Amino acid sequence: MLDYHDTSVAISTSWLSGSHSRHYYADSHATSQAYDPGRLRAADSGAHRSFLTCPLSSADAEPDFEAWSTSIEHLQGIFGPESNWPTTEMTLEENSIDLAWHQREHESASSFAFTVFDINDARCLGCVYLSPARKVGYEVEVFYWVRASEVSSGLDQTLGTYVHQWLQDVWKFDSVVFPGRDVAWDDYMQLSYQSHW
Repeated sequence: MLDYHDTSVAISTSWLSGSHSRHYYADSHATSQAYDPGRLRAADSGAHRSFLTCPLSSADAEPDFEAWSTSIEHLQGIFGPESNWPTTEMTLEENSIDLAWHQREHESASSFAFTVFDINDARCLGCVYLSPARKVGYEVEVFYWVRASEVSSGLDQTLGTYVHQWLQDVWKFDSVVFPGRDVAWDDYMQLSYQSHW
């Protein structure tokens, strides 16, 4: 269970204000509201026979950067049509800022992000994100990606199956949506907006 305290991660948010950040799409239309930290009990980590899922932090900046920067074309549109993440313009330092923001959100239970590590060599294989659903009818939006070099191994499907089961067994959300996967982006974007948790 997370320690729900207000961390003082000192970061600049300038990089987070544009569509090149993976935060842009998730937050651009949401309205914050009071959130009861007792509402959720976040999983600290998870395990599969071939990978581990661990809370994403700024300490993961280098392996995370290496994973997505070698997969830019493959990952375009993963967060929807309004996001251009990832981009060649983003630096390692800016990626560290991005991850520090994810870490702060995770620790304050406003959203959750996990890095996916190879269980054998600790390479970053991808990430999983759980965010407040912006659209009526859903509680949580879930996104995940795997690095381009692992597509042929079937990891995307394996991770997807794992995440669906993980959400069912551990997280206990009432209604979950995987935009761009189980609901087409065009259909999802036509739904009415709602506020954050």
